[in-house]
Amino acid sequence: MNSNRITEKLREAFGRFNAQDLNGAERLCGEILQHAPRHPDALHLQGMVRLAGGNAREAIVLISRALEGNSRNAAMAENLGLAHLAAKEPGEAEHYFRKALQLGASHGLLHMRLGLALSLQGKLDEAIAFLKTAAQVNPDDVDTHLNLGNALAEAGQVENAAAAYRKVLALRPAHVDAYYNLGTLFWRAGQLDDAVGSFQNALRHAPGYADAHHNLGRVYADQGRLDDAIACYRRALELEPGQVHSLNSLGTALLAGGQREAAAEL
Repeated sequence: MNSNRITEKLREAFGRFNAQDLNGAERLCGEILQHAPRHPDALHLQGMVRLAGGNAREAIVLISRALEGNSRNAAMAENLGLAHLAAKEPGEAEHYFRKALQLGASHGLLHMRLGLALSLQGKLDEAIAFLKTAAQVNPDDVDTHLNLGNALAEAGQVENAAAAYRKVLALRPAHVDAYYNLGTLFWRAGQLDDAVGSFQNALRHAPGYADAHHNLGRVYADQGRLDDAIACYRRALELEPGQVHSLNSLGTALLAGGQREAAAEL
């Protein structure tokens, strides 16, 4: 297979990948690699196909080989970081995201990914700085503001975290995770009425959200509204019968209400 034919197949493989035809992209990459086993672009794309298919470990192997053949490629470095992030290896992900920055990449998504990798390691000050940069570069990106809110919440910056979640809701008013995270933030800060409103908003958009029912029950319990709390826990268990924390919370609420035998059973 000559170089022109390889280029043609590679272009077609990228087209298939962008059209979410993973099998087609995989087949074409395989054909290229049969004739040129070290072709960096084919290895990279095949790695991205595996990553999109949920095989992060295989993606790491393939994209690493691609980067060996093209060590100055920022996109390969970033996608190798993404594969490590998917494999729950935030330290390795941080390394390759930083490498991508050093190689000249500077887009907002890269800053967000690096911020997320840092946050997962508890490096909150650095994480917040990168996520703020990402938000400045892409002010309309919902995921960036959500991740910034999460990092700020973990750092104990309640008002700033709430502002980030509200920015998510300004961009996407029905964003369930933003309402849920806002409710959790308020509950932990002791702002119980605000927590109730946030969890209720989450459930208005996603009535089958078992964790939101459970956390709303915990807020009600803290307010002394045991009947409402019990109803929330029971609803959570109707949706997810094996949810251990709801079983425990329901038992605790029943015990507080004097129903000792029912609590013991739970």
